[in-house]
Amino acid sequence: MTERGGPQLIPRPDAITDGGPPPWAGLPLAERVITADDLRAVFKDRVGSPSFVEETGAARASAVLALFYELDGELYAVLTR
Repeated sequence: MTERGGPQLIPRPDAITDGGPPPWAGLPLAERVITADDLRAVFKDRVGSPSFVEETGAARASAVLALFYELDGELYAVLTR
């Protein structure tokens, strides 16, 4: 049986650097709440827009499904591996 996994090299354009801390890092824990409406507002105008990688021609188009759902006023994300 072949073992899966191992070291991975993820190519990134030279102009891409690590980001800083998230915008909510300085907020008290009780204020770090994101609702489904907040999430919709962030992504509202981004659906179907090309990424910076596509615009440079460095990679082909791809897609990701991020599943979020709200239950009893709390937002949950489904993570798969």
